[in-house]
Amino acid sequence: MTRDFATPPLRRGLSRIAEPYVLFPIVAAILLAVVWGSTLSVIKVEYGTADRAASQSTLELAETYEAQVVRVLREIDQSLKFIKFAYESGNGRIDLADLKSKGLLPPDLVFTVAIANARGDIVASSRAPDMTSVAGQEFFTELRNEPVSVSRPLPTRVAGEWKLHFNRRLDRADGSFAGAAIVSVSATYFVSGYETRKLGESGVLAILGRDGIFRVRRTGDSLYFGGVTSYRTAMPVDVDDSPAVTLNRWDHVRRYTSARELYDFPLAVIVGLSEAEQLAPTDDRVNTYLWRAAEGSVALILVLAGLGWMAWKLTQTRVKAYRALQDEIDIRQVAEHALNLRNRAIESSVNAILILDASLQSYPIEYANPAFEAITGYQAGEAIGRGFEFLLGAEHDQAGMQEIRHALRERREGHAVLRNFRKDGRPFWNEFYIAPVRGDRGEVTHYVGVMNDVTEAKSYEEQLAHQANFDSLTGLANRNLLQDRLHQAIATARRDAGSVAAVFLDVDNFKLVNDSLGHDVGDELLKVVGERLKACVRESDTVARLGGDEFVLVLPTKGDAASIENDVIGVVRKLLAQVSHPLVLGDRPIRPTCSLGVSLFPQDGEDAATLLKNADAAMYRAKELGRNRFQFFTSDVNDRIRRRLELESSLRLALERDEFELHYQPQVNLREGGIVGVEALVRWNHPQKGLIGPSDFIGFAEESGLIVQLGDWVLRRACAQNKAWQEEGLPAIPISVNMSARQCEQDDIDQVVARALDESGLMPKYLELEITESISMANPEQSVPLMWRLKETGVALSIDDFGTGFSNLSYLKRFPVDRLKIDLSFVREITTDPGSLAISEAIITLSHSLNLQVVAEGVETQGQLELLGDRNCDLIQGYYFSPPVTADAFAALLREDRRLPPRKITHDAPALIM
Repeated sequence: MTRDFATPPLRRGLSRIAEPYVLFPIVAAILLAVVWGSTLSVIKVEYGTADRAASQSTLELAETYEAQVVRVLREIDQSLKFIKFAYESGNGRIDLADLKSKGLLPPDLVFTVAIANARGDIVASSRAPDMTSVAGQEFFTELRNEPVSVSRPLPTRVAGEWKLHFNRRLDRADGSFAGAAIVSVSATYFVSGYETRKLGESGVLAILGRDGIFRVRRTGDSLYFGGVTSYRTAMPVDVDDSPAVTLNRWDHVRRYTSARELYDFPLAVIVGLSEAEQLAPTDDRVNTYLWRAAEGSVALILVLAGLGWMAWKLTQTRVKAYRALQDEIDIRQVAEHALNLRNRAIESSVNAILILDASLQSYPIEYANPAFEAITGYQAGEAIGRGFEFLLGAEHDQAGMQEIRHALRERREGHAVLRNFRKDGRPFWNEFYIAPVRGDRGEVTHYVGVMNDVTEAKSYEEQLAHQANFDSLTGLANRNLLQDRLHQAIATARRDAGSVAAVFLDVDNFKLVNDSLGHDVGDELLKVVGERLKACVRESDTVARLGGDEFVLVLPTKGDAASIENDVIGVVRKLLAQVSHPLVLGDRPIRPTCSLGVSLFPQDGEDAATLLKNADAAMYRAKELGRNRFQFFTSDVNDRIRRRLELESSLRLALERDEFELHYQPQVNLREGGIVGVEALVRWNHPQKGLIGPSDFIGFAEESGLIVQLGDWVLRRACAQNKAWQEEGLPAIPISVNMSARQCEQDDIDQVVARALDESGLMPKYLELEITESISMANPEQSVPLMWRLKETGVALSIDDFGTGFSNLSYLKRFPVDRLKIDLSFVREITTDPGSLAISEAIITLSHSLNLQVVAEGVETQGQLELLGDRNCDLIQGYYFSPPVTADAFAALLREDRRLPPRKITHDAPALIM
């Protein structure tokens, strides 16, 4: 018989490996591998994250810096173009002082504007020039072949100051070179926005020319002018790529570098962040990770070595006790079976279960089930021997923890909801129960703790609470929280003899932003306004959003009446200034303003509702006074609001009672002197107040929406009246009707116009629709299709109040209009204000170049008439010829063929609209 000699040694070897004093070193090696593997993985992730963050920061800073530089360059380019236009249209004559007084030149504080003749001599300058001649300058020579040039940085008479000169070629009438328009600016102006907080001490902001010469470069507090580098090397292949770390050739510093080419000028902007500065925090964290891994490894080795030594000692005693234990095996098997059943139940529990030792004051953990590991991220071995309070992190003074400590001292059950922290630092909410475990004599030997993770329920509860009290768009307090805060502030002020200011704020012209730029841009504007409001007040004050573009601030204050008023005035002035800072949203520059109303407790109201109502009333009064201002609530404000409500109520009844009527103001042709058109103007024949002009009720009609119904009535009545005059045998002339913004928003406005023409029987060529400049220019992408739809009905179109807004003249040629109307604010001052005269003359010249007629409104004097006639204005209307009159009175003017003396016009006027 063959004996198997291999089996016993193999079994003995496996048995020896299973011994704790052998197994622990193996476990230690595995745990060390896990610890160091995890540490190195975290380090790799940290460096990757830091690299991506630095790249993203560089991109964002480059985009911001590019936008700032482009804005300045566009302002310079617009100034150069305007100077070129003025110079060439004036046949070489230009008055910079006059342009400067009209605000048509960039500010002297930063920019210097100069004119050089063909020889390079400086012949005009907005202030003392740095050079009397630019004849030998490279940038001047380039203009003989190029329309635009940018100089290298050139030193000035001021020590340490360098300037850049932006230049545009000037031409004579025959196209030959006449000189240059020059705008000079300090080179440091383009890097004045360097922020050490964002760019560090070794970051870089720079303007680089396509010739490879730096116009200006800044690193920290150091400025450099005229350095040279390779332009091709500096420019990225793709600007959307994340900036990589490169060694900058100009100062041999490794940076995340992003460059953007500016296509309007031969320049590029460069932004760089130092690699060393960006990765320094990560290096510190990595060192911390390595030290912690090393310390943990040493602790792990010491613990397992100690346990291994103890296990070896126990093995020695186990051999001696083996025979003694044989008698107890049967009993232990039964007990073990029951114990295993209980253990499996505990191990399978979804709740974390802890057993705490009650014999020690720290109540150390003796047992933790798998659910504890899953919930906290700690291994049971990491928790055993530690007090359960280690899960509280630094928040040991929680209110719920006081209840648990009382229960432990009193040897009773306890329950609390605690904020604990997982091993990775993430917080979670723990519904914690403890119950005492008593020994054979009734003494408490242990505590059983049950942990239930209620984070999701708690988060949902907090989310509901936040939604109930805070505005979802701006994060500010909403109406509910505002009421609570205002009630508390009033109660405190009543108890402490203090005061409370309620400030009601409304963003001016917010609807125009929404309609022209879209609701997304409107939402972004509301967020910015909310942030600016919070930056102006104290932590103890409340900033809330009621809805739409309405905000409310609650400002508790103390002192006598004068000091309270001064404090509140200081805050509201700060609010007005902060809100009105310009910004860019949706690629469009915006300068928001707001109107504020203030009411004070207790003099303006004893409760929250009254304070808010009176602050709202004061705010409306501020809007009536011209917007971008504040108004305290007074009895006069209350009376005005009451009258406003009465007027609005009467206005609704006026439409039902047909209390409106039209007056008509003739439009006269200056070439022949005769009436060639008429404008219909609405009046309200109030039964008690008599005839009311449109300025007293059109605003209410716009706000309430009644302007649509009123505008439809005016359109139909004007068409019917013009048809009636024609049927009486009077000369057929076009009638002009104003269109409001609300009317133009109607999808079927062209059908409304067509119905009015059909009902009256008036031919479309005898109707002209006047659209204000603010409507047409606010959103040309919408107004151009609108105008074409109206034009397709056969009517004529004109732009009213031209010159009062911010017109984009590139869109004007796309508008299918027939006339431009010079606003009466310019006509009124043309005899006294050279600026108004110049603007009026420019509008006339522009209109004729586009083959459009020009109508001057508000002509009241012979002097105004003479100046307009001398500048070839086509039509005039105003009190000089006739005020607005009734339909019968206007018919009499037509019958008598009333005329002005004909004038000799020196240009071929566009054909009259008939």
